[in-house]
Amino acid sequence: MRKRSYPLASAAFLFGALAACPPVHAQIEGSIAGVVTDPSGLAVAEASISVLEITTHAERKLSSDGAGRYMAADLAPGTYSLEVAHRGFQVSRIDGLQLTAGRTLWSDVELRIGASRDAVVVTAESQPVDTQAGAWGSAVSQQQLAALPLNGRDVFDLASQQIGVTTPASAYASINTGLGVHISVNGSRPSENAFRLDGIYINDSSGSAPASAAGYLLGIEAIAELNLVTAPFSAEYGRSDGGVLTAVSKAGTNEYHGAAYEYLRNSAFDAKNFFDPASEPAPAFHRNQFGALIGGPIVKDKLFFLANYEGIRIASNDTQTIVTPDAQARSGLLPVKGALTQVTLSSKIAPYLGFYPLPNGVDLGNGTGDYSTAVPTGTREDFATGRLDYVRSERWRFNTRYTFDDSDSTTGDPFRVWSYRNNSHNNLVQSTGQFVPSPNTVQEIRLAFSQIRNGRLASSAPGDAAAAFVPGQNVGALQVTGLSDFGGDSARTTPMYFTLSDAQIGYSLTRIVGAHKFTAGASYDRILLDDTGDLDRAGYYQFSSLQSFLAAQPSKLNILAPNSGTLRHWRLQQFSGYVQDDVRASRRLTFAVGLRYEMATTPVERDGKVASLRNPLTDTSIVVGGPLFVNPSKRNFAPRVSLAWDPTGHGRTVVRAGAGIFYDLLGTRELLVSGLYMPPFYTRYQVSKPHSPAL
Repeated sequence: MRKRSYPLASAAFLFGALAACPPVHAQIEGSIAGVVTDPSGLAVAEASISVLEITTHAERKLSSDGAGRYMAADLAPGTYSLEVAHRGFQVSRIDGLQLTAGRTLWSDVELRIGASRDAVVVTAESQPVDTQAGAWGSAVSQQQLAALPLNGRDVFDLASQQIGVTTPASAYASINTGLGVHISVNGSRPSENAFRLDGIYINDSSGSAPASAAGYLLGIEAIAELNLVTAPFSAEYGRSDGGVLTAVSKAGTNEYHGAAYEYLRNSAFDAKNFFDPASEPAPAFHRNQFGALIGGPIVKDKLFFLANYEGIRIASNDTQTIVTPDAQARSGLLPVKGALTQVTLSSKIAPYLGFYPLPNGVDLGNGTGDYSTAVPTGTREDFATGRLDYVRSERWRFNTRYTFDDSDSTTGDPFRVWSYRNNSHNNLVQSTGQFVPSPNTVQEIRLAFSQIRNGRLASSAPGDAAAAFVPGQNVGALQVTGLSDFGGDSARTTPMYFTLSDAQIGYSLTRIVGAHKFTAGASYDRILLDDTGDLDRAGYYQFSSLQSFLAAQPSKLNILAPNSGTLRHWRLQQFSGYVQDDVRASRRLTFAVGLRYEMATTPVERDGKVASLRNPLTDTSIVVGGPLFVNPSKRNFAPRVSLAWDPTGHGRTVVRAGAGIFYDLLGTRELLVSGLYMPPFYTRYQVSKPHSPAL
């Protein structure tokens, strides 16, 4: 397998980007296929076949070809009944066919000679392995999602338990790197995976797993199954070269079903951790996660609904320990070469010295000591989704889904000065229409619009405004060697907001011709990204020691230049298409050959705030006005080939091979860096040995 990386302008963001993988039918739908034979093993042509979905009574009718082959493609996951009839043979019916997303379920039928009014009914046996050439992956069933314990009930949490998936020890959650679960599929980076919900691309702005401000992707009660493709050799997959994880949502049925639940955690059941003070009770912790789901028919066999709500409320305290100046240091007394010595104590440093609490723990013997306190955290999240399915006829089927999520998470700090807040607001509406013009042809069109806003804000107490480095701003951040950072990165990188909007349309076609399944797809995406990510707007002072801090002698000042900022409004478009032929060469051998093409326009900034350094080795000045980079994506043709061989013919062992070209397209995670922090629109001063912390 060859892998190529190009700086293609594309945007990966929460609840959007259908263009990344337009032909979504293979991800969230499956097929039932097989061969119809008589008792002597000869093919039965023109046998009448009915595929019935048990829960909604949606039916697909087709017939076997001259070689006895049949395939009902692009079926929704669920439980099916297969009925086969032909003149001179008994009717054969197979019940309990469990079809999962992205899978081809093989069910060969042997008709018995007899009157057609007689019927032979059998119950389907489970097929251990999918023998299709493109089935590189595994699935988490609805039973597993319901039975396995999940802390937080995140939709993609169980992906880390699949074969070939690991959780990198170096990964950490942040608004820049992703607040959701970080997984590596076959050694790829967490930002190189594709996460999807009902075929819609839902990676966050960092390119990682989607999550709210609380760090979760809720709604697992409304998820039917989770499908993971570890090696995307099919031409339908694009944008990234990692794994493809698809969550398939539940739909309403002909029976009313519902659930109500609450998960409770409480500090009354907790033991203290190592860092909690022995003289105080365990820090308070209260977590409630609750919700309800209901689904059923509006019009039997025609119109179905499903609605789900889930909420989280968390109030907790977390013991944190910081290093602060002791009482003698605040008087200008520091141990120097083993003797307590009076050092310079500047009056200018008094307001900032007051931000550090007195130690209440271990005396470190160098003018500092430990201070431990319980830091409060509060989290609220409300998630809701609704879905309507309409089966107009055997040929027409529609569904519409709306998802809403609003979350807010607030954390204090041990200095009792800062309040850190993450918030998110997500909306997604999508509609799908499926048309079956003939038993061997299926067409689908998908429309979707998504909008996501992620934000992070740090604020200080109003009474601290007099100590601000910049009038009208928060108190700035401080770094003193030997002391814990005051404010730190959370205070320096604020405010930070990402708002992403995506309007998209996608089309796919499936055509069955004998042993061939031809598929094709195309899509168009219009992407808007509004973002800001200021750094050191309120100022950031660094001191080389506690003594220099007491003397108000900083070693460095970092501060954003006046009239400089990072607010940008990016616009780009994406196009993609593919063709593929899946062939069942024999009962044991299948292979697939496909070609994918994808491209994107170079991002354009609405206000013309585009600057770049064309050649870092030779250029001496920055080019203003664009383009942001040279765009090679017009040549992004990606051939793919794969095969699967079943050596026993029993579907229990499969040998696979595949090869292809994959383009690891740049997304919003790169655009946030290369598009924001470039002069002259963004300038940050670094001043060595500034005079004092008072500006």
